Amino acid sequence: MSAPIHPPPRLKTRLQTQGYSLVEVLLALALTGLAAVAILTLYRSHQDAYTLNSRLMEEQSRLRAAMAVIAHHVRSAGYDPTERAGAGIVSARADYLYITRDLAGEGSGSSATRPDGRLTAAGEHIAFCLYGANTLGMHSGRSGGGSCSGSGGAALDRPGMGFHQPLADHLTELRLRYFVRDADGELVERLPDPVSGEVAAPHEIRRIDIILSSVFHHRGREYRRTLNESLYLRNMEP
Repeated sequence: MSAPIHPPPRLKTRLQTQGYSLVEVLLALALTGLAAVAILTLYRSHQDAYTLNSRLMEEQSRLRAAMAVIAHHVRSAGYDPTERAGAGIVSARADYLYITRDLAGEGSGSSATRPDGRLTAAGEHIAFCLYGANTLGMHSGRSGGGSCSGSGGAALDRPGMGFHQPLADHLTELRLRYFVRDADGELVERLPDPVSGEVAAPHEIRRIDIILSSVFHHRGREYRRTLNESLYLRNMEP
């Protein structure tokens, strides 16, 4: 059996002490840096997408919440079971709506929970509009519900007559479209008068389309969210 072959002492020492060259170290550092930059870029991209999607969902939720309040009240426009209150649409504009409904009576007890043929109870006058710094507002009161200035001053100056409630801020549009039935019973849009801004014969309105829009900016870009809903006025049918 032959004896194992061992490298000369000088060669063994060189092999044991040999390390990475400067070029190899620099190349490894460069590759590590490129990988770190790629990972960081991917992380920031996903983080930015998450932030944007969260903001879009937040805007959509705000619009839906405001639309739900409007829809709840507008569907009650013209509610008048006694047929004596004359409830209906008082004013219809492209960016403003004022309705009434006979919900209850005044005072206390059982009479206060039943329509009384008058429009003097709390919440029987409702108005919607944009005011101030693009805030959607609702004015609710016993009378004069057409006040939708945003300050609520008209309501505060007349205690017990109503209150002003902001529904959503940073809105860029409240647009209302009104539809009436033609001679054939088909729904057709009726445009506001170009001078007065009012829709003629608002008692003939059978459907209202509501458009709410909001805009926000993210990393220098503008994003718009729009929500549409069509409301049929069951209480306004003849």
